[in-house]
Amino acid sequence: MKLPSLRLLSLILVTLTIQSCSSLKVNSDLASSSDFSKYSTYRWIPAPAGAGAGKARFDSPLLRKQMHLLVDAEMQQRGFRLVEQGSSDLLVAYFASVVSQARVTQVDTSMGFNSGLPHYVRPEYMMSTTTTLVDRFEKGDLIVGVGDARTRQLLWRGSAEAEIGLDDSKRRRQSRIETAIAKMFRSFPKK
Repeated sequence: MKLPSLRLLSLILVTLTIQSCSSLKVNSDLASSSDFSKYSTYRWIPAPAGAGAGKARFDSPLLRKQMHLLVDAEMQQRGFRLVEQGSSDLLVAYFASVVSQARVTQVDTSMGFNSGLPHYVRPEYMMSTTTTLVDRFEKGDLIVGVGDARTRQLLWRGSAEAEIGLDDSKRRRQSRIETAIAKMFRSFPKK
């Protein structure tokens, strides 16, 4: 195999490896003193001003509708009832952000063996042996919080983080949000 073909193959393998590392990370945390048996209703509120720790908020009517539908389904499966107005036992809010990022990786494309020649005449010293790869992507964060309406104390928090490929389809993005919400709510207690 020629040297340029080997370099191309190594670049393709590294690129595929980098792209395959973009996985969905989901966490949830339940306050130790939480007793969800005393709650029965919930309502939506806007995310608190401090949510997201300085990250730019991403919001759109389509995302808001999707989030409400998904979280409502999870809450109702666990025996909680949505109230549109008035008092409720629980408050629910979400925060979403999307930030453009780049990952720079340098790849050694030399042959990786010693030819026995002095270093100043070896082919790998006469040509570039590293290649720089730049992988551009968006990093999405999603946080859902559920708190006590009376005390305003957070009872449960779920979060998800994922790399979003710039060429991901709308359906793939929606599917990842659905998966994130389902994984977050696995630890959410029933009424």
